[in-house]
Amino acid sequence: MKRIYALALGLLLAGVPQTGSAQFFKKLGEVLNEVDKALGEDTSKKENASETAAAGAKTSTNTASNGQIHQGNYHKNNLKSVSPRRTSATKLVSYDGDTPRVGAFSDGLAYVQTGGTKGGYFMDAQGNKVFDYHNGNLVGLPAFSSGRFIYCAKMNEITLVDTKGQVVKKIPRVLSYTQFVDGVATLKVDVPAKPFSKTYVMHINTNGDFIFKNLNCEAGLENLKPASPLRENRAAVYNYPAKRWAYRDANGKVVIAPKFTEAKDFSDGLALVAVKDDNGTQKWGYIDTTGVFVIAPKYTKLPGSFSDGLAPVVNKERKCFFIDKTGNIVSKAYDLVTEFHNGYAIVEEYGKPTQVINTKFETVAYIPYMRNFSYPFPCDGTEATSDFIWKGEDVYFGEALVTPLGDMVLYPVDVPFEEGYAPCNMRTFQSTDDKEHTGLINRQGEFVVEFVPNEF
Repeated sequence: MKRIYALALGLLLAGVPQTGSAQFFKKLGEVLNEVDKALGEDTSKKENASETAAAGAKTSTNTASNGQIHQGNYHKNNLKSVSPRRTSATKLVSYDGDTPRVGAFSDGLAYVQTGGTKGGYFMDAQGNKVFDYHNGNLVGLPAFSSGRFIYCAKMNEITLVDTKGQVVKKIPRVLSYTQFVDGVATLKVDVPAKPFSKTYVMHINTNGDFIFKNLNCEAGLENLKPASPLRENRAAVYNYPAKRWAYRDANGKVVIAPKFTEAKDFSDGLALVAVKDDNGTQKWGYIDTTGVFVIAPKYTKLPGSFSDGLAPVVNKERKCFFIDKTGNIVSKAYDLVTEFHNGYAIVEEYGKPTQVINTKFETVAYIPYMRNFSYPFPCDGTEATSDFIWKGEDVYFGEALVTPLGDMVLYPVDVPFEEGYAPCNMRTFQSTDDKEHTGLINRQGEFVVEFVPNEF
């Protein structure tokens, strides 16, 4: 306001001639400089300050350290703007019939489901066929793990193959099995006995040798439990006779006795486990690597695992809070939350945009156009479901790869990147040209291999 009055005064002092406008504006500039000095302002400094502020605003789109709240640009209606693309270096592989589907890239290979009677095959990152394999599983596509893949070529016999398709070993009398997890696979084996054979759960290594004989136990009629990864030298293992979960170390030694009705992987030094109270109600708590409860089992609804020193819990009113490793609530209530990953969590407060918060529970980003996603917490109290996936430093919303602050990177990405590659099975409604695009992409969003239909 002072500057406006001063400007008016300057105009009066300078006069406004009908001719000699150049001299007038030169004189006017001199008057304005004198006015700025009188008001304690420096025009050149103000311009520099404006430039600095603009630069700061630009930086804030990539960082939240300056205290500004970032606006994530994720929007389901704009996902086509970050679609993978074909380049001159893309290897084109022609096909007839149904569009192939590409599975997860792992151990240097991805499975290609060709459909029909042709079955499928494993290919490398250059699109070269390594070996044929007919996938009899109609639910998902196979993938290697620990350099091995297990399949059932005939009833009650499994075959282990390496990444070249060479048979490592065949094991008979196997009723069911898991794929390898951290070098260990679990089998349900029919063992001859009198008067009737018995069913045992056993473990093998990548050579097909039986290991961890101390863990062998009769399975009865129970289905084979999923294999658990080794985390912090602890892996959950199910004891079928006791009907309880225990933990083993890398050598198969039971280091925490079977006493839990449910057991999750260790994370941040603690594992989430469940026991039944005197009334038979299942309660969740947290144990350390010796099996001692650090946070007593008091949570009825399934909580989350610890990360960055924090874990989400849910009360009976379905409000979410974060606790520290002493079990104290250290945050306000939220309506929906995820666990923390790499210092960030995604939360919802009804009536507000989706938020990304840091470990101080400060909002570092808003994602205003994210809607209708399933959160892991609150859940139904039995098992978490979520549309969010974290893989290392990557974050995925549904099939979209995004930054931790909610900016779009790539869409669609079928499963998380492994070893720099991911499958992309783009449907017509997801592409910019209304055509299907299927293949293997790199982290730059380029098709390394793309399958294209024959013209005739």
